[in-house]
Amino acid sequence: MCLPQFHVPMTIIYTHDDGTRDVFLRQEELGHGGFAVVYRVTHETTNKSYAMKVISKDKYEGPRGKKKLEKLKNEIVIQKSLDHPNIVRSYYAFSDAFNYYIVLEYCPGGTVRDFVKN
Repeated sequence: MCLPQFHVPMTIIYTHDDGTRDVFLRQEELGHGGFAVVYRVTHETTNKSYAMKVISKDKYEGPRGKKKLEKLKNEIVIQKSLDHPNIVRSYYAFSDAFNYYIVLEYCPGGTVRDFVKN
């Protein structure tokens, strides 16, 4: 699989509409796919861990980019609307000049793929 080149800063800042900021410190990579890399991040103020899905904006350029971006937006809306103890919770999504970021509940213990394999 050809992983896209990612520019992911060590410190990722999300500025809310009201001007407040959440600062996340990038930790280890948890996994990756064709479109994204997932990192464990730590919230600077609370020291709480989250999973952060980072999707390169490069994947959304070109003739098919608009359709792919709509699919991503739909994924974000659906994930955020789900509230069930067996589904990973999505807190918010934002972007910068290079990437789209989705902040998710951190579930330690490996991936679903690892769990199914074992």
